[in-house]
Amino acid sequence: MENQIADPNTGEILTMEQLLEAYERAKEATAQARQAEDRYKLAILAQMRLNDATAIPSETYICQSKPNPSKPDQTRLRALFEEMNEQDLAHCYRQEVIKEVVEPAHFKTTETKAACMRNGGRQKQIYESAVIQGEPTLIFKRRETKEQDDA
Repeated sequence: MENQIADPNTGEILTMEQLLEAYERAKEATAQARQAEDRYKLAILAQMRLNDATAIPSETYICQSKPNPSKPDQTRLRALFEEMNEQDLAHCYRQEVIKEVVEPAHFKTTETKAACMRNGGRQKQIYESAVIQGEPTLIFKRRETKEQDDA
């Protein structure tokens, strides 16, 4: 006899195979919902950019974009190996570290920016060309209403 379990949503008795099939359908529905959410988010952010705005006025919702900081692309910073002296490289470049997870070798952003700005010239150009703008975060929630406060 096959194991049976109650569906956590309906209480209906399911076989293990039916439970797995229901889980697969739920995962698929969740993925589709996430894709739809991402498309709406991109449309909202595009509308904000088009209007040169950081928020959309609404009496019902709070909808704002919050910029994420820009950061340099580590691949583009590799040109600094040929431009920096050994002392600056030792200060700015972190070798690969193995903890529970491998942390790949990378340039430490704060130290690298400081060294490149101090040394100027080609190093400064490399750093500035490596900087990429972070994707903005969308802050979205329903406003509290008087009716909700009274309840």
